[in-house]
Amino acid sequence: MTGISNQDWFVAFTKPAKEEIAKSNLVNQNFLVELPLYKSMKYIRGKWCEKIEPMFPRYIFFKPINQNHSIRPVRSTIGIIKTLIFSDKPATISQENLSKIIEISNQQINIQAEKLIPITSGDLVGIINGSFKGVEGIVSNVAQRRISVLIQILGREKEVEFDLQAIKKLNK
Repeated sequence: MTGISNQDWFVAFTKPAKEEIAKSNLVNQNFLVELPLYKSMKYIRGKWCEKIEPMFPRYIFFKPINQNHSIRPVRSTIGIIKTLIFSDKPATISQENLSKIIEISNQQINIQAEKLIPITSGDLVGIINGSFKGVEGIVSNVAQRRISVLIQILGREKEVEFDLQAIKKLNK
């Protein structure tokens, strides 16, 4: 492993949606493993759901515990397809860069879920359930778990609050 610092981390390509399995199996083989995650909100089956997913889908970072520990067993680890290689050398990322990625990941994971919803003031939204189902309006305010929407009622604009689950963003 000439030219590779003992501070460098290697990159493995995993099977689809098998990052956690690959991580667990690498840990069992005494590798140090990092799997940066991020939190997002997805609109699934009529409601907003918080999802925590890999920041780099299908990629995982690993490092042997010591320099005598070979990385060859990684390629046959359950959940991993291969170790990334560029110009006949394993792909690496420096400890410094990986630390920055992990720091960003940790900060992002701690963000309140409501701040991740892709609805902001001025967006056109539709009401998808409740007594105003089918009505469209413009978002005036986004707060914790509630969204204020300007809608037309009897020819006048009225601000009405809705639960996040009752709103869907529409294309302008």
